[in-house]
Amino acid sequence: MALAEATLLERLRRFSDVDHAQFSGEPTTEDEARHRWAAAFADYVSAIAPSVGTAFVAQAFHDTLQLGNAMVAQPPESDFAAAWSAGMTAITGIAGGGWDFAMLAVRETALRAVLGGLFAAPTANTSARLSAIAGAFHVATTGMKSATNVVYS
Repeated sequence: MALAEATLLERLRRFSDVDHAQFSGEPTTEDEARHRWAAAFADYVSAIAPSVGTAFVAQAFHDTLQLGNAMVAQPPESDFAAAWSAGMTAITGIAGGGWDFAMLAVRETALRAVLGGLFAAPTANTSARLSAIAGAFHVATTGMKSATNVVYS
């Protein structure tokens, strides 16, 4: 299977874009939002690690993502980049070889910078905003597996 940005975008739109045909409602709690973000990311990376139990990826992403928790207040771009890194790190413990984790910190830093720009000047167009966020995650994720088939959408 190929890693497809459209997969992540579709999953994000289901709970973040009221104009989306498959919109299921916005999360009503921070924990529900964390679960939905984590499930969307786990579904997305399952394409490059189909044998990986995506529950581990989702749990790592969920447990790291704080969404403004006052006890650990950090900028949202740092929060999401750290959750991405935790999700990717969870893969290596399950999937074995073929993963290029030497660049993980560099990719996390780059993701944080891109997300920082997106969060600092968000567009009012929800679909475009989510597309840019999915694109940032996609760029960070591509190349993490040496045999990744990338589909740009």
